[in-house]
Amino acid sequence: MGGCPRDMVLGVDPVDIDIVIEGDVLKAARELNKILKGKLLAYKDFNTASIITKTGNRVDLAGARTETYPSPAELPRVIPATIKEDLQRRDFTINALCMSLNRADLGELYDPFSGVNDIRKGLIRILHDQSFVDDPTRVFRALRYKNRFGFRLDKATDARLRDAIAKNMIERLSGQRVLNELRLIFAEKSEAQVLRDLVRYGIVSLPRAKLIMLDRMGELKLYAFMAHTRFKHLPLPSHEAQLVREVGRLDQIIARLSRARHYHQIYEILATLPPEIMSVIPALKPTLNNKVNAFKKMRHVKPLITGNDLKKIGLKPGPAYKRLLAKTFKLQLDGKISAKNRSKALEALKKHGQ
Repeated sequence: MGGCPRDMVLGVDPVDIDIVIEGDVLKAARELNKILKGKLLAYKDFNTASIITKTGNRVDLAGARTETYPSPAELPRVIPATIKEDLQRRDFTINALCMSLNRADLGELYDPFSGVNDIRKGLIRILHDQSFVDDPTRVFRALRYKNRFGFRLDKATDARLRDAIAKNMIERLSGQRVLNELRLIFAEKSEAQVLRDLVRYGIVSLPRAKLIMLDRMGELKLYAFMAHTRFKHLPLPSHEAQLVREVGRLDQIIARLSRARHYHQIYEILATLPPEIMSVIPALKPTLNNKVNAFKKMRHVKPLITGNDLKKIGLKPGPAYKRLLAKTFKLQLDGKISAKNRSKALEALKKHGQ
């Protein structure tokens, strides 16, 4: 169903297998698993099941269904249906294919909406005019498939997609649904082409310089994209949200690091950054590689002078402690305090505190 027969028509090895059944899904899943002998996961409330095979492949089973949308961009209500009705609810004709697993017509392709013909023509075509309105995530998926397969949108589909964008249908999606689609885009080999389409269709505004920058961001591409577009406030886990914030101020970080003349300044700029952010700086500005490497050595340095040392020389605990310790650590990083002159440094601190 869907992607598997599509990929077979394209001559591509399918990754996962989706099976749609008119009838008892859980019974069918149990019978199939007698052959596959994998791990069966049953979801009775949703009339779906999955089998994880011993080789790690996944087979998903679901009851044939159709969907109605209470209002645009909302999640649909699901109703049991026939195979044809199930195919008709799909996003594009190239995904509205299925192959029979019945003994009588095993392997026969069912293609009620001319999906094979669209594959041969290299076309992405929606199944009905309200497709992008009912589910605006299809805007992202259309561009993903377009660039993954080197296809083009047919004229009517292109017009409907542009109309959905003009009507701000994407804004009606929940942040989680948008985030899911962005993750899928950045998992594509053709993600650079998809991003250019997002700009070309006006879904995001991203200067050419930033698009070029993304190519040097490695695993931070998604966060860099979010930091420089309107999608910067999606529901990310805290660490990923921090990456978006830090990527958003990379220009400032690089400017500060470029001006830094002392080791303690380099340390102060880089010490609080996530390692992923620090590692990408040389890719953006190679002349900073030496400073980043210097920090990598400094981050393992432990203070030669601690609060206990200040107590031993008779300094009373108080706000000055923190300032003195910070100052002496800076001097240590800059090479002005070492194990050799530690005692002299303590004497100087003692006089300073008197």
